[in-house]
Amino acid sequence: MKKTTLLFSVLVCMQTLFAQTVKNYAGPFEIENISDQNAIAKYSYTEDAATFQRLKTGPFSLVFKGTGNYAFLNSVTVNGLYKNNLKAGKWILKLTYKNLSGGGQYISGVETVTCNYINGELDGAFVYTSTLTSCNRTFDYKTRQYVYGKPSLPQVKKLTANFTKGVVTGNYNYSFTDQARNSLFTVTATLDSNSYLNNKYIESGDGNEKIVEYKNGFWIRIINKNLQTGNVEIRKNEKFAFQDSVFTAYLSEKASKPELEETVFKIEGFNGNGDAGYDRLYDVINKNSDLFIFMNIGGDSTLDRIKKEGLWAFMNRSTK
Repeated sequence: MKKTTLLFSVLVCMQTLFAQTVKNYAGPFEIENISDQNAIAKYSYTEDAATFQRLKTGPFSLVFKGTGNYAFLNSVTVNGLYKNNLKAGKWILKLTYKNLSGGGQYISGVETVTCNYINGELDGAFVYTSTLTSCNRTFDYKTRQYVYGKPSLPQVKKLTANFTKGVVTGNYNYSFTDQARNSLFTVTATLDSNSYLNNKYIESGDGNEKIVEYKNGFWIRIINKNLQTGNVEIRKNEKFAFQDSVFTAYLSEKASKPELEETVFKIEGFNGNGDAGYDRLYDVINKNSDLFIFMNIGGDSTLDRIKKEGLWAFMNRSTK
């Protein structure tokens, strides 16, 4: 009987060791929504003994150069780390465009994202940068080839934000510099630990400044300034006192009922008014962008949630 028990224990141990053997992979890597293309990835993995699924572990790298309909993607590189098949630590994504058709113009340049993950969720600093130029294209009938004109001065975008467990918190900054127009547009905002807008949201550009005062995600008043004429317009939220009292009651009750959702109180205008840089995040990552596609390589619960619930999930913890 003891021998049988010992043999069984040895077999279980051997099976566990076999399942945990780290293997290496280097070769083609399929990317969702990208057809007839061959990205090349390198990563290490173990194999689940029950499901035979690969569990990525350690460094991950991906290299992609577009061809055919994707020839505008001159190069794509993705580098990061997996832990227990979930994204972890620092991830860097870089896309280089060459003559991407858009709005009658042809766009070239570089986009990068540097972000941090904990247990598959965006958590920590998130930095997006973009430097793009555009040009016209004509057809040379003598050479039977397209000729691209002189590139414009670059348009430069930068967004810095902080994520906590998959939603934006803390300071949020966005800038858009159009060197051709010699213009600068900026957005600054502050979100609390629950991803609710607090204090001031400020956007400035083209001789105007807009300030929106917030508390717990509800706007109090909007101040529009014309920095050239000095004119000022102020609009107050007549519902704020009511909204604030309802939200205060919600917080009080939630203290004893953690599962309670704020929707129970039917609060209107929450985190609203089209501000908080929400549109700026859409400008950076949206369902159809190349950034979204190449970040979507597995082990990312934040992006999985966004695919199911929409981009609002970036700034609304209650959707989780």
